[in-house]
Amino acid sequence: MKKLIKIILVALLFAAGSQCASAQTFSKMSETKRNAELTKIARKIYHSKVFERYYKLFGDNGKSKVTSYTIVEELKKTDMAYGRNIGKLQYRVSLYSLPRKDLGSIAAVKVIISDKTGEAWYIRFDSDGIVYTRWNTPEAFK
Repeated sequence: MKKLIKIILVALLFAAGSQCASAQTFSKMSETKRNAELTKIARKIYHSKVFERYYKLFGDNGKSKVTSYTIVEELKKTDMAYGRNIGKLQYRVSLYSLPRKDLGSIAAVKVIISDKTGEAWYIRFDSDGIVYTRWNTPEAFK
């Protein structure tokens, strides 16, 4: 019986350890892996049914740019992420449109992803400045 309990405990410890490893934050990844993962998340949102009209209009030329920033001040009640526990470190992923005669290739969309939660919470379409968040358009961020 003791041997069975030890086996179960060891199995539980291995399972917990593997869960912790998969819960790695983006900041702990190599830059190449991090940028690939962040771009994948941004593309999934941009290509969602909710934003189909933007995608049809601007497309996606396959290029992306990832930058990071830190929220240095406490969020105010008027800030869209106030009380949302998104952490300080954020990543901004810009996806670029297909080239057009009148514009060339532009940053069609910007997606912000939290390092703390690992989730996107903001998308802005540069063509018209419209912003959607995880809280006002949850179906787009699934």
